Amino acid sequence: MRVRKSRRKNPSDVKERSAPAYMASNPLRFVAAPTIAKSREERVAEAAYFLALKRGFVPGYEAADWAAAEKEVEEADLTNSKP
Repeated sequence: MRVRKSRRKNPSDVKERSAPAYMASNPLRFVAAPTIAKSREERVAEAAYFLALKRGFVPGYEAADWAAAEKEVEEADLTNSKP
């Protein structure tokens, strides 16, 4: 049986590596990227989709889903805007 040699270098032979220049010069490299807020229409559309999903996408209730989603988003906005 053949013995495989370790590929690891002796710790004393390892050179320290520094961060690439673009990372070292960017003070915001550890800050998370800002999330882009969804528009009201996108939030209503998403809520309407989930309402339709909940009822199995039965046709004929699209307007009711949209109206309920608008009400849901409006209530969420009012709740979040109160101090």
